Formats: sequence, C-alpha cells, structure tokens
Amino acid sequence: MPPIMLRRIAEYPVLLKRINTVQKIKCTAKETGEFVKLFVDTTDDVRKLTKYLEEQNLEYYVISDKAEKPVKIVIKGLPINTDVEEIKNELTQLDYQVQKVNQFRKFKTKELLPIFQIHLSKTPNIQDIYKIDQLMYMVVRVEKYVNKTVRQCYKCQTWQHTSQQCGMKPKCVICAGQHESLNCPNKVAKSEEEKLPVKCANCGGPHTASYKGCPKYPKIDRKVTPGASYASIAQRNNNAVTDNPRGGKSKQEGSRPPRDQEIRSEQETSRRAEGVNSGGIPTIEGGVQNNMLSINGKLCKLI
Repeated sequence: MPPIMLRRIAEYPVLLKRINTVQKIKCTAKETGEFVKLFVDTTDDVRKLTKYLEEQNLEYYVISDKAEKPVKIVIKGLPINTDVEEIKNELTQLDYQVQKVNQFRKFKTKELLPIFQIHLSKTPNIQDIYKIDQLMYMVVRVEKYVNKTVRQCYKCQTWQHTSQQCGMKPKCVICAGQHESLNCPNKVAKSEEEKLPVKCANCGGPHTASYKGCPKYPKIDRKVTPGASYASIAQRNNNAVTDNPRGGKSKQEGSRPPRDQEIRSEQETSRRAEGVNSGGIPTIEGGVQNNMLSINGKLCKLI
C-alpha cells in the first residue's frame, strides 16, 4: 500500500500511538524531511486513517497506488481533426477500457497536434495495445506515454500527488496566498497596482509555484545511456579525470611539455641556425645561407 504523507508535527509520536491503540488502526511511520510517512495494510485502513486525520485538522496527502493508476499511451498517425470520441469508440470495440482521450497541443501557440493520449484501465489484454498498427483505416504507431514533468498538486502546490488526494491547506500558485488558485485576487484585479506580488508557495521566490526553475522543483535526470551499466559509466567518468588532484590542466588542455623536450627543441633550433642537421651534416638551406654570407663579405671588401 502507498504511504500517507503527514506533515510533521511535534507530537506525532503521541498521535501514532493514539492511531494504533485508540483508533485500532495498525500503522507504522517513517520520517522523511518535513513529512512523516504513515504505512497501513489495507485500503479500508487508508480510508479510516485519512478520515481521522481530517477530523484532527492535520495536513496530509496520499500517494497514488500504482495498481490504480491508468495505463497512458499515445497514438500517432491519425489526422489532426480526428474526433476523440471516435477514437474512444474504436478502442472500446477492440475490448479496451478507455477512461479518457486527450489531444496534445503546442505549449506556446496552443495549436492542436496529431498526437492523442489515451488513458486505459489495466486489463488482461493491455499489452496488446502496443501491437496495433492500424486504427480507423489509418496506419498508426502506439507508444507508451513518458511523462517528462513531475506531478504537481493544484491545491497545495507540492508534488507527487493530485488535488483529489490532498488534505493539505490550499496555497495559490500565483501569490502563495491561503486560497485556491482559481480565487487569486490577481485574476480580478483591474490594474497592475491592485495585483499582489508573484510569490512561490514552495521557496518564497518571485515566481509562480509551477516554475520549473524553482530551487525546490524536483529534478529529473534524463541522461540515460542505453545498454550501459552504472559501473561502466562510473569507470568512464574516472578515466576522464586528470591526474592532477588539485584541478590542474590536463595534457589535452595544453599542459607544459617535459624539460627534456624543451632542451631538444632548443638544440634543434640552434642547429638550423648553424645550417646542420641532428647528425652534424650541413643542410642545403644551411649551405645556401653560408654561400650568401661569403658573397656579401667579398662585396664589402671590394667596396
């Protein structure tokens, strides 16, 4: 069973004892940040415990059970003007239990996209949905929906649960006030002077609570390397570290060559100036230079 997240109170150990001894609800707890996870065994205990917490005016929220969550897929290949009800009817005829059909839109322009999201109940044939390649006489592709954002509650503005499972006090997404976001005074303000300053309900910064750049916003690591284990990636990162533990430049960054290489370079430059190679044999360039010097000396004597 998923835990019930209780906002920590000073006397929560006393509350936990009362839940077990007085309310006769078998419950264990685990601290996690500003919340306490409450664990029970049955869905009936979940209902009893949440009702009791509401009676005590305590803040909590319930994490959804994975077994109760719908299977979300996307269908690509249908015309952009396809009716969502037709999609629902077609899938229902194929013996799938459709909860909801949405059509995606562009984030900025809100224009419709030819991509449809389907919420399906978990049935014995649910895995067969990915084998569908034709729907409504159109060639389609069915993919698993991958959520690239963190679920945020519209009521309290925290994460990992929905407003339907939230027993927290409401906070406005715009001004962090103790009211629902729909009732924000800024939405009915007639001028900019009447509006309240924008404030985050999570960090107190000058932005909305839904701003993904908020320091409190949960970070998602999308750097996935297919077919690579954690050990191989760690070893690769270790090999990329330079030998200098103090952060000096690596060889690739233009580190200074060894002293013996500098000496050889200086000797080579000296030989070239003298017109000989590394074996002491005069070079063509050196011979030409010596002849020119000899001619110049004779011309000077004649003058």
